[in-house]
Amino acid sequence: FGMRLLGKVEGQSLLDMGCGMGEESVYFALLGARVTAIDISPVGIMIAQKRAAFNGVAERVHAAQMRADKTEFADASFDVVHGFGILHHIGMPGGLQEVKRLLKPGGRALFFEHMGNSALIERIRKRSDYTDYETPLRWKDIMSFCQEFSRYEVRAFHVLTRLRSFGLKLNVNILRRCDHGLLTLCPPLKHFASGVVIYLEK
Repeated sequence: FGMRLLGKVEGQSLLDMGCGMGEESVYFALLGARVTAIDISPVGIMIAQKRAAFNGVAERVHAAQMRADKTEFADASFDVVHGFGILHHIGMPGGLQEVKRLLKPGGRALFFEHMGNSALIERIRKRSDYTDYETPLRWKDIMSFCQEFSRYEVRAFHVLTRLRSFGLKLNVNILRRCDHGLLTLCPPLKHFASGVVIYLEK
């Protein structure tokens, strides 16, 4: 869904925000994007550089250690901004404000994020390994901050697939197909989802 909305990235400048070890950075470089990959971890940046070289795209991936909530780039530097699990670490307001600043007019952004919209499920799961700055996203915040962009689309995922976190050995592909069907037939179930795709246009 997210990649269909994002469209082609060949020849475009792309910021991979919170790149981790560079998996997505290399993926976009293989698609032809000029990738700038940033992460606060020097180890992650080192691995991202090695991964890019191993895959033959070192010339299209520039990796640098940098904060994502306040980057060092000039306004309107990128055609595309991508992030996998970064907004719930740096915060929606500041994170999306920075994304909007960095995008060129008509630029696009795509994020895959963790949600903790249901307090009941969070208590059942007894999640206690959140970092000091980690705050799972909630629907009301997502919809509020996304309205700062000219266009946005938001879609939940991971409802039944959450059962695996309780130690149940279930077929992931079957659960994903069931999730898609359930969320299509009954959109309010998004309240219990653990993941969200956020697509934005400046």
